[in-house]
Amino acid sequence: MGDLIVIRCKEAFSPSEINLGTMKAGRLLLQEVSESLCRELQPDLDKLLCEITGLRLVDICVGFFLERRERIYLFTMSDTVKCQSEQFARSS
Repeated sequence: MGDLIVIRCKEAFSPSEINLGTMKAGRLLLQEVSESLCRELQPDLDKLLCEITGLRLVDICVGFFLERRERIYLFTMSDTVKCQSEQFARSS
């Protein structure tokens, strides 16, 4: 999707997190912790994604769907990400 990488993590919540998410304050806490972890891990993710794509990580956004027990990560990259099939086709 252009400069965006989307990662969908299924079954990403423990039963206690699901229980915490039944309250508004709990959902806010889950979001705050997720965002804090993203900020903390951003340098390592930037290095890893740069090795894979050759691009720099600009921003991370995380969302979650407690009903489906999914976390969605959006990584905004410094330029358009080429899919592997495109890169493979060019190198063949």
